[in-house]
Amino acid sequence: IGDKYPGSEMEKLRAEARDKFGIDSDNFNLGITGQSRVGKSTLINALCGRDDYHEEAAKIDINECTHEVKGYPHPDVKHLILYDLPGAGTRTHPVGTYFCDKRLYVFDCLLVIMAGGTFEDDLILAKLAQEKGTPVVFIRNKTMADFNNKQKDPKYKDMNEKEIIDDMLLTTKNHISGELDRTGIKNPNIFIIEAHSLHQLGEAKFEELDLLKHLSELQHPHKDLSLEDLKPH
Repeated sequence: IGDKYPGSEMEKLRAEARDKFGIDSDNFNLGITGQSRVGKSTLINALCGRDDYHEEAAKIDINECTHEVKGYPHPDVKHLILYDLPGAGTRTHPVGTYFCDKRLYVFDCLLVIMAGGTFEDDLILAKLAQEKGTPVVFIRNKTMADFNNKQKDPKYKDMNEKEIIDDMLLTTKNHISGELDRTGIKNPNIFIIEAHSLHQLGEAKFEELDLLKHLSELQHPHKDLSLEDLKPH
């Protein structure tokens, strides 16, 4: 980068990344990342109040469909841009170079989306984000399928719906927290959700309302930008 951009090495890197992706630092730029097929695009659409087939929706597919960093302005929250990032840990986007290739350090906050299975790649991204001073929110998506499976499991036959959900939330959060702690990440912000439930908050079963409240309270590192309108009413 050399002397093209002023400031410290990190400031130069962020300035180069803003130029590369056309990111305006006067906005609140939220990066949505994670492995392929965890529901990143669906979450963006839900946060924007769009279904997955809206003409302005982030593209979804059963295959890896996001190859470039693309921003989606929130229709109601001024200055909020949600960036859909390619799935990490694929042959096209290997996790070893993903953080720097996709300039994840340019975002004001990262949402790391997880679903079932292992998440070693997510731990690598989270650790790098911490080292670069980028705030991270961890979101465990696709929780409804787990809930439905537990309702069918004889082991849970004596538990009501709330007890099953409480058990799921505690077990899942403890597991994720333990893995993050192993990499040196303490007191993480973790939310267990079903992205589709953001369309019908009155019927939300998990931590969708808590997630929206947390996002509404995020602070821009340099600007006085409010995300208050994300807060559920």
